[in-house]
Amino acid sequence: EKKLTQIVTGSIFYYVSLMVELQEVLEYVSSCSISEQKILASDIRMKTLDSECKKINQIKENLYSSFCDGILDEEEFKRYKQKYNKRLEDLEETIQSQKNEIVNLLETIEAQKEWMRYFLIYKDETQIDRMMISILVKHIKIESSKRVHIDFWFADEFENILAILATINQNYPHEIVNDYLTKGG
Repeated sequence: EKKLTQIVTGSIFYYVSLMVELQEVLEYVSSCSISEQKILASDIRMKTLDSECKKINQIKENLYSSFCDGILDEEEFKRYKQKYNKRLEDLEETIQSQKNEIVNLLETIEAQKEWMRYFLIYKDETQIDRMMISILVKHIKIESSKRVHIDFWFADEFENILAILATINQNYPHEIVNDYLTKGG
């Protein structure tokens, strides 16, 4: 139990320290003059989403060929077509959302700071308590190999801001951003 407490404490304070550093990085990025068009053109997430759209369109073409060749009956064709159309629609919504985030980059960065506040309020703490754990930690899993896996709240938001920072760093490399991304942010 003591070892588990040490692991959880260390992980929480490490994550909080990442948020403190992230806040500094975001303040730096906010102070820079950044071209949204340049970022849109090279956004890693956007390229991944576009690639996935192309794959789904290719699958849809193959689906039609399979229907024409008699491999799929009409019911199967319609079912698969509906499934892939829905996936494509979801991807297009995600792409539009990503474009909006990039176009409104400074506003996006400000919005990210909102969820970070939950972590930043604990930056000066030296010990954890139940309240801190309930606010910051979603799940703690202990595997049979005694490995501990901690899922923090706002992990998706954290990954999103890291992707944006990686894209910014690709277009406007700076030591502060690069160091943060390399460190494990």
